[in-house]
Amino acid sequence: MDKQTKHATSKDVAKLANVSQSTVSRVFNQKDVNNTTREKVLNAANQLGYIPNILARGLVTNKTNMIAVITAEGFGPFYLKMTHTLVKLLQENGLQPIFFSLSENEEMSNVMDRIMQYQVDAVILTPSMLSLEMGLKCLESNIPSMLLNDYDKEQRISSVSIDHFKGGELVGELFLKQGYRNIAYVGYAKPALDILERKKGFLNKISKVHVNIINKECENTYEEGYEIGLSLIRQDIEAIFCVNDLVTVGIIDAIRNNDNISLSKNIDIVGYDSIVQSSWKVYNFTTVNQPIDELILKTISVLINLIESNTQEVINLKIQPTLVLR
Repeated sequence: MDKQTKHATSKDVAKLANVSQSTVSRVFNQKDVNNTTREKVLNAANQLGYIPNILARGLVTNKTNMIAVITAEGFGPFYLKMTHTLVKLLQENGLQPIFFSLSENEEMSNVMDRIMQYQVDAVILTPSMLSLEMGLKCLESNIPSMLLNDYDKEQRISSVSIDHFKGGELVGELFLKQGYRNIAYVGYAKPALDILERKKGFLNKISKVHVNIINKECENTYEEGYEIGLSLIRQDIEAIFCVNDLVTVGIIDAIRNNDNISLSKNIDIVGYDSIVQSSWKVYNFTTVNQPIDELILKTISVLINLIESNTQEVINLKIQPTLVLR
């Protein structure tokens, strides 16, 4: 058979293995088949280059093992690492992710239509301004859905997230211990829930004493971090808490490039995310670590439970962050 021009079918495999087509189906759906027959079918499939049609199998089993992953615009280092880990661990668990982009300018109905076409078993929504609304629409369509590193205050949808309030508290406790009283907080210009929780936790600790706080807002980019760094150079501050490590790197470069500032002596800068750049010798700053492997493993565990239980039970888990001191 010319593999370049024609795809082998289960009928072709059955003919070569001298078994029924239903036997081929049972083998690839991991049903009860004796070892001799299973080996014959797999050998025939290998000779023909046969690849089971997942969508067709889904029509029979009502499961495709495909998971829709809804992503947002903008991909920083932490987001990319989280997404890579998600793909890797989903596949190790026999699940195949399919990515869908959701922008603020796109109609949710268009994304929903595409998701429905693939008959996915479940949906994972990564943090965005629209992830909660999209997740609730998926639940209305009876698709098991959950939030990754985000959560619903009203607990209408399952989630696994980092305890960002605790992450902010860790930095606040550090600044109190160091005796800092003149502080800058660099947050996110958009009202993202995880960023707001970091700030709340930070202020919950730092407000226990009288401190002067300069608030700055930016997009989560190196360039905006650099600009904020320039604006803070002439401020009377002892420490800075940044929304994420990428912004922190920009601030450090801005301060370092100013000859009048000694970074090591004058300003303590703490980031959030523990991206690899935070450990580079050229930066080497304290940061809050989000344990990605634990986050994703717990997410997949909850996801599988939602799929297998076939219910809309709401499960909400919080993963504890840690402070990486440098």
